[in-house]
Amino acid sequence: MPKITTDSRSAAGQSLYEMMWERLDAYVDALKTGQAEEGDNIRAEELCHILAIFTNPYAPNFMEVRRESTRRWKARKDSVRTAA
Repeated sequence: MPKITTDSRSAAGQSLYEMMWERLDAYVDALKTGQAEEGDNIRAEELCHILAIFTNPYAPNFMEVRRESTRRWKARKDSVRTAA
């Protein structure tokens, strides 16, 4: 499992939704940088499904969550590049 950036103490103020996005972000980072472990892609897909259900339980849009995870990864990558 990829390293999650916040520990349980700092996650106390986060919603479950935010915590799931953070976990998905960690998996996407690992997958995009070639540091993923076996099964991380499946776990990331499952998190996309879970987040889609959180967002709209009556008509979950898995592909939109997947696209958003890619947008978030690109934004993180770009922010690291501009900070360097």
